[in-house]
Amino acid sequence: MKGKKVIRFRQRLLPTLLLGVLLLGWWLAPTGWFERYPQDLPPISRSGMDTAVERRLDLLLNSLQQQPEVARAWGDVAILLDLHQQEGPALECYRKAMELDPTEVRWPYLGGICASLGDSDEAFRLFEVAATMIQHAPLSIRQGQIYLQRGEYDHADQLFRTALSIDDQLIQGHLGLARCALVASDLAAAAAHLDRCEQLQPEAGEVASARAHWWRLKGDAQKAQQQLEAATTRAPREPLPDSLRQQAVMEQGVGPQWMRERSRRLLAAGDSQGAIDLWQQAVLDDPQDAASRMELGRVAQQLKKPLLALQEYAEAARLDPDLVEAHIALGVLRMRRGDPAGAETALRQGLALDSTSHEILTNLGALMMTTGRGVEGVQFLQRACEVAPDDADVRFNLAMAHRALKEWSAVCIELESMMKIDGDRPRARFEYGVALAELGRFTEAAAQFSWLTEQQPQRVTGWTNLTRALVRAELHGEAIASLRSAHHKIPGNWRIASELAWFLCTCPDARWRDGIEAKRIAEVLCQQQGSTYPRSLDVWAASFAECGDFESAIDKVNEALQYLGEHPELPQDPQLEIRLAGYRQQQPHRY
Repeated sequence: MKGKKVIRFRQRLLPTLLLGVLLLGWWLAPTGWFERYPQDLPPISRSGMDTAVERRLDLLLNSLQQQPEVARAWGDVAILLDLHQQEGPALECYRKAMELDPTEVRWPYLGGICASLGDSDEAFRLFEVAATMIQHAPLSIRQGQIYLQRGEYDHADQLFRTALSIDDQLIQGHLGLARCALVASDLAAAAAHLDRCEQLQPEAGEVASARAHWWRLKGDAQKAQQQLEAATTRAPREPLPDSLRQQAVMEQGVGPQWMRERSRRLLAAGDSQGAIDLWQQAVLDDPQDAASRMELGRVAQQLKKPLLALQEYAEAARLDPDLVEAHIALGVLRMRRGDPAGAETALRQGLALDSTSHEILTNLGALMMTTGRGVEGVQFLQRACEVAPDDADVRFNLAMAHRALKEWSAVCIELESMMKIDGDRPRARFEYGVALAELGRFTEAAAQFSWLTEQQPQRVTGWTNLTRALVRAELHGEAIASLRSAHHKIPGNWRIASELAWFLCTCPDARWRDGIEAKRIAEVLCQQQGSTYPRSLDVWAASFAECGDFESAIDKVNEALQYLGEHPELPQDPQLEIRLAGYRQQQPHRY
């Protein structure tokens, strides 16, 4: 009996003893749950941190816990924090890495870049340390920029020159030298460096801004203002190409921004499979992340893998039904893949979420036009114009919808509005000329085609349409002149040569006809058989008729008819028989 009591006592006592041991262990263990990471680790805020970044941080902190005396462990944490907007703790980790391994250049160099966002003195100190270990053009550029900010222009000039002696393609070096020269009022030197900048990146806004300063010093306020206005619309200066910084990004850039940047760099380097692998791993890490699936879809589409892109867009839309961009991407790709019903479903789902998206409205309008619902298509495109009245592309699309319906006045109205926004678009000028010609406004149409031939002298349709508009306007001399100009600028082009010969022998105005020249051109054209051969024979026949040789004209037409009979795959021309009848009655053809 006593034995049984003892057993019951132990059963009651055991949980209490275990709790005491656990509590004692918690208080006594110096490296247990309470003090998990090295004491030198600075506080790290996880507020708003992306899931992928937090996951990588935990992995790196675990490695740091295992190897607190290894510089690389601290450096990796520093890079991750640096790339994801935790500059304060990142700098402390860079300093610890430098303390553990003072020979590794990456820690002071990357630390200097990190510090340059808010503490130029610390950045300067760290760059000075890095400069004792490596000769690196981007490092000299960064040092020069700090000296430039401090007003120490001689030192800045020297460092920019050092950078360019290593790599003459760095626009940042030439721009830095230009700014130093502007401070010294050396306009010739500044102009030379700005010219080089414009060679390297013609549309850089920062270069335009510096050029505005140059014009101001030259005393030309008007040109300075023009450059300032240009600066606001141009692209940012290209980022500084930096292999050390790129290595850091590729290793630890795991947040959404850096994942996209890593993907872009992999694609730019020709590593398309690397970009696919990057996003597929992101999807494996978090299968419920719609954003990663969207990026995988975009990369797949860019690499012409439409089935994978469709799959990922559809899954992104399923995971996040409110993700408008997923519905748009899915709709557009389905439209391109010949699935109009699926495209319409996706685009209408997107429109239900965002009724003011001109991208959705435009694509729905285009879809309606291609599926025979022109009126509905125009309505969607009109809504898109209401949403984005200053978008030239939207206006152009509406004009093309009216064109499909042969509503020529509406085409002109929309293209006139569009060209007030962007007047230098060749396709718009061409379509405007066509619409004007359809309305019988041939002189105005000719002006549009003339502009086009000046901008794109190798575009054959510009010349042929110009000729036809001039002919319809009864400006025959100008029509001949334009064809001669085209024949000179595009020698050997069959279409231009045949148009010139045809008009020379069929022009309604006798002053401009020249059957002999037409016959000489046509004879050369007929030396080559093929799909154009029947038309060449037709032109040759017309030139013979103009010269009064109707027998030869009849022979050439019969030869053309015979060739077409032997080649039924070629388009037939019923006008040949009509012209043949005229030649038999001794009547030359007229345009």
